Amino acid sequence: MMSKSLHSMGFRVASLIRYSKFCLVGLSGVFVDMFVLYLLYSPSWVGLGLTASKVAAAEVAMINNFLWNDRWTFSGKGSRNRGLGGVVMRFLKFNAICSVGVLFSVAALQFGVRVLEWNVTAANIFAIILGSVWNYTVNSKFAWTTPAVVGAGNLPVQMQTSKYVLDSGPDGLHHRR
Repeated sequence: MMSKSLHSMGFRVASLIRYSKFCLVGLSGVFVDMFVLYLLYSPSWVGLGLTASKVAAAEVAMINNFLWNDRWTFSGKGSRNRGLGGVVMRFLKFNAICSVGVLFSVAALQFGVRVLEWNVTAANIFAIILGSVWNYTVNSKFAWTTPAVVGAGNLPVQMQTSKYVLDSGPDGLHHRR
């Protein structure tokens, strides 16, 4: 009983560390996003429209965040799939998931600026926070997962998640080993 409790606590600590890393990477993405948005939206620089500037800034920040998350935050997840094909697949998943986050961000930015009459910086911080909640929740479940190994016949399916193995037995439930 004590072993399961310590095991569970270790899993939670590992999740908290991973979330903290994700937030630090996200903070670097905030600076990238804000800088690119400023350059693209500012009339003294490029002078694009607000939506186009935000979409471009978000994409540059997503590339930054993917590279850091893949090499640092989720470095232990999906380790069997480290080749170029695995990186490309993770990037495509990450980009698709974060693109939904960008839609939330663009809507929140427009709402903040046009409806609430906030300045662009304050509205963009609000938009980034909204998108970040979506991004972490969905990416941690789908972008950095290790593919299941399917056994022949009636052998159980195993999934590697972090350093724990989950077995799905004949009852269809996952049992941690």
